[in-house]
Amino acid sequence: MKSNQYIDLDLVDRPVPIFMIGDSHCLIYSDLVLRDRISKRLFLTRSRYCRGTSSSRFVDAQKNLHPPIAQALISENLLDEHFQPFHLSKSPGSKAIDIAAEKQWRDPILVFFAGDIDLRSIFLKELGEGCHDFELPFEASGLDGFEPVPNRQIIPSQLVLQLAEKLVLPLFQGLIGLAKMGFSNIYLHNLPPQTVDDDHYEKVNGYRCPAIIRYKATLFFNYLFRNYSAQSDIRFLDVYDDVTTEGRVDPAYELDGVHLNRRAALLTLEKVLIDRLNVPRFPNIDRYQDASRLAQDKVKSVIDSVDEQVRKRFEVDAIVTLDIGREQADILRTSLDFSLDVGNREARLDWAGGPIVPFSKHIRTAIPSTEVLQRIHDLVFEGPLAKAIRSCVGCEYTILNHRPFHSLVHSGQGAGPQAMHHDGCPPGVIRAIVYLTDVDDESGPFEYMLTDGGGARAVTGPAGTVFVFDANRLLHRARPPMTRERQAVDFVIAPLIPGRKRELVWAGMNNWPVDPFDFSTEGLLVYPSSV
Repeated sequence: MKSNQYIDLDLVDRPVPIFMIGDSHCLIYSDLVLRDRISKRLFLTRSRYCRGTSSSRFVDAQKNLHPPIAQALISENLLDEHFQPFHLSKSPGSKAIDIAAEKQWRDPILVFFAGDIDLRSIFLKELGEGCHDFELPFEASGLDGFEPVPNRQIIPSQLVLQLAEKLVLPLFQGLIGLAKMGFSNIYLHNLPPQTVDDDHYEKVNGYRCPAIIRYKATLFFNYLFRNYSAQSDIRFLDVYDDVTTEGRVDPAYELDGVHLNRRAALLTLEKVLIDRLNVPRFPNIDRYQDASRLAQDKVKSVIDSVDEQVRKRFEVDAIVTLDIGREQADILRTSLDFSLDVGNREARLDWAGGPIVPFSKHIRTAIPSTEVLQRIHDLVFEGPLAKAIRSCVGCEYTILNHRPFHSLVHSGQGAGPQAMHHDGCPPGVIRAIVYLTDVDDESGPFEYMLTDGGGARAVTGPAGTVFVFDANRLLHRARPPMTRERQAVDFVIAPLIPGRKRELVWAGMNNWPVDPFDFSTEGLLVYPSSV
């Protein structure tokens, strides 16, 4: 970049923000920059301490967010002027701000911290002077090493549950409300273990409570957090066992008797990223609709290269079949080394894709060489297959991903792509499959339900058989091979947005970008190469 004689600047990739919002436990996450070795992305934690935040005050009687929480979301441009999520907003003003911030409507990662004030300032005090003991509604581990407190009144678990739920429910009402608004990456952090020093606890909190009661109460709140999260769209972040030794807080992770330190913060962030890379990410439907519309606006320029009969057949049946010849298939088959499992080696937050752990032990995959990329590129962008794809898409197109698959013979139930399913493709995205081996009824053919309700049909044929299909309209699967293995290449096809070049991408076990306008292919194989 242009510079002067005093300073030389170099821009790095814009980090993906992770918003840590809530009580004082979020403060240890202030301005942490980290790089994930799997997704190869930079991340920056943005800590927003909201003074007075508690679980019991997270929303008011009218279900309005606690003002400091709402203000934090607004000031970070996560909510717009209509109190709607920025990444889903259709307001011109919101989009202008988002474009200026180069956020590109990406669904933010939100981690909330609340409940500790309620535990220490309300719940334990309600147990009476000196904190009476109480029954837990579950079997707890990790309390055996604490010194028991004799002659304590035991409060029944039902009474304790009523008090705790009264303090916890407003938090989940608020988080569930945010999820319903369109925030799909919401996490709730567990309450951390506290100091085991009774004197220090009394000095900090102004009353005395035995360590075993404090720890039991923390386990109780985390139990409720976990259960309520499981019943909603909230992800529960639990590092309790990671930061304790024999049930007590590990000094290596303790900051001041109340908060955990930054070493513990890394444990939390690791769990967030592992979860995000293993949980399905959903495409930005509005943006895909915009992309499809922009591509369709250019349809007049390609109308002469569209086969009208193919187009009509695709509209009715949602599938068209053709043959590119055995020679093409044989060249590809002999050039691919199907030695890899189907774990996602290219998991990343801006792509919707499979988990890092292989979803099937009966399917293998391969990484295409540059020579194979060129051959497949010519195959899908030239000749009869290109005309068929263009006719089905209705405009020019690009290949978001292509995945070589080798299905092994097995007699078990089909899982993943071998079980009947719809794909949930974004608007405008269709699929295609080319057989690299001969496929009959016993070697794992593609099977789909007819759109007219006439039952199931299998696509069989020699190597070189190709079919383009609408994976949203067709209930389909790849049958498990019974007698002979099957090799094929699967394609994800999308309308070509004006201003972008057509290209063939190998994106590992990813499906499609979350946002068609804003995604990275860094580290992926792309032909033609942009380097």
